[in-house]
Amino acid sequence: MSRNNTVDILNQVLTLQYRSLPMYLVYGAPWTHHGDEQASAVLKNIVADQERISRRIAEEIYDRNAIPNPDDFPLEYAELNFLSLEYLLGELLADHTHNVAQLELLTTALTEDAPAKALVEEVLGSARAHLDALQGLAKQPTA
Repeated sequence: MSRNNTVDILNQVLTLQYRSLPMYLVYGAPWTHHGDEQASAVLKNIVADQERISRRIAEEIYDRNAIPNPDDFPLEYAELNFLSLEYLLGELLADHTHNVAQLELLTTALTEDAPAKALVEEVLGSARAHLDALQGLAKQPTA
């Protein structure tokens, strides 16, 4: 695999992390009420992890003498501004499920670059843990 292909894949992973729905919701300010504390904490944890891993992905891209390009947030996220966190949980689950599937595909594409593959596998593991946390929230009865 060429360096350019690896950088392209890393930029796709960067976009999935840095332009995720949880990252967007930092700016979109979901409406919360009493009882949303656990969901808010899970969302903050996901955002913190994605910010941390986005920095690492960007550093990996810089190490390859390339420029990180995280693209823009998807336009459909704008429809989700100021909705309740309770409602957005379903959107978060769907989005995160899609992102995990995308990360699985991207991981398999990195066959000849062990450092990049290890980083993307770490991202995938983190995304799966976040998906488990979101699924756990969805199983809880609403207040």
